[in-house]
Amino acid sequence: MLRFTRRFIYAALIIMLGLYLAALAFLYKSQRSLIYIPPDIYYTPDQIGLSGFKVISDDHAANHESDHAPDNGSDNLLGWWHPPADPAKASVIYFHGNGSAIYSNEPIYKELINHGFGIFALAYPGYPGRSSETPSQAGLTQAAIKAYDFTRAQNIAPEKIAFYGTSLGGGVAAQLTAHRTPALLIIESSFVSMADIAQEKMPLFPVKWLIQDRYDSAKALAGRGIPLLWIHGRRDSLIPYDSALPLYEGYAGPKESLELSTAHHTNSWHRGGAAHILSRLEKL
Repeated sequence: MLRFTRRFIYAALIIMLGLYLAALAFLYKSQRSLIYIPPDIYYTPDQIGLSGFKVISDDHAANHESDHAPDNGSDNLLGWWHPPADPAKASVIYFHGNGSAIYSNEPIYKELINHGFGIFALAYPGYPGRSSETPSQAGLTQAAIKAYDFTRAQNIAPEKIAFYGTSLGGGVAAQLTAHRTPALLIIESSFVSMADIAQEKMPLFPVKWLIQDRYDSAKALAGRGIPLLWIHGRRDSLIPYDSALPLYEGYAGPKESLELSTAHHTNSWHRGGAAHILSRLEKL
């Protein structure tokens, strides 16, 4: 009986180990489909009530009026551009969050435009408008570089360009600073690193060591002197305030924080962030 019990225990342990290793293999192989959650539909600026925007592809001249913008190759650019009302005004390169798309932040775009600021909103590889591609940190960073270079090509001075990233977009904006330097970096509702967040969400697996797209914002910003405006809501349950705060506290460059007591993950702009951001942009 004892021998049977031992065999049963050993067999059960082997099965459990096999299942665990199989789960690890699945997580590693499927990690990008688990990390990135893009919407399915693409809308043009006109379809969501935005006037004055030009839909930009790599020919810098496309203005697509169809329901679905054509997919671009991984080396291409797709974004929406609205110039500033005056050359003295700042321009914002905007990086949206994970479950969002280029069209998801129409109220923010409208208010920036109403205050005379320019804006380039970026479509990520693998997201609406570029859905045939596979999203990755390298791909999103390359797209961000192209967004900056396009903005500069519109005769926008470097000292007038701000990066504004929310959630995943904060990680993209931080990675971009390793390649292009903004006059102001706005990071809202974002993480210290994607690896840390993934580990918190799946504590039973060593995902921190398996994840490929780490978006290590703290590492990207280490030693930089870029002015940082860090914004986070106290009611953020997706990226809790306390887990995000070390990004701000560990940054040695010029910085300013905005803690929003009533904001959760997606509404910081509407819960006090807008006035602060607009005021800060006026100083560029």
